[in-house]
Amino acid sequence: KGDDLEKQASYHLKIAKYYDKQPEQQQSVIKQLELAIEKQPENSEVWLQLAEYYIKQQQYLSANELLNKTIRKFPDKKSLVNRVYLQQQEIAKILGDEQEELNCLTKLFDNNLREPALLQRYIDLLKTNKQFSDLVVIYEKLAIEDSNTQTDYWLHAVKIYHQINEISRAVELCDKIIALGDKNSFE
Repeated sequence: KGDDLEKQASYHLKIAKYYDKQPEQQQSVIKQLELAIEKQPENSEVWLQLAEYYIKQQQYLSANELLNKTIRKFPDKKSLVNRVYLQQQEIAKILGDEQEELNCLTKLFDNNLREPALLQRYIDLLKTNKQFSDLVVIYEKLAIEDSNTQTDYWLHAVKIYHQINEISRAVELCDKIIALGDKNSFE
């Protein structure tokens, strides 16, 4: 029975691919992907394919609803959840919803996804939205995680603390940077 359902799901995926090449068959693609999910609900890739198709068709509400269901169904699959957040971030960016995009980027950062372009986008949005306390937390986490660029991240945090007039915290970090420099000069 399991093999039959897998074969049926595979069949629906192939039909969906066929219909995808024909613009007038948009509803057929959706129906085939939905049938594939029905036949094999534990196949998270099918869920993502349907969400990607919704995005491709600019059906962002349907895509987000499905992506939220995907997270509820597969909460323990970290890489899958990150892919879902990436898709939701893409939707938010397309729609110009900076707050939702920030929410997605925060979740990705919290899940330890450190892709440089995403990290830069996250930092830029935090700056644009003047969320300086969150920005300092990001710089401090990055400084702790990456000893190669640690001083750079601490310096960014110092600048933010100075900008938001938390001078005592800025001085503490400067002392930390100096101590790191002294420690590194003996290695």
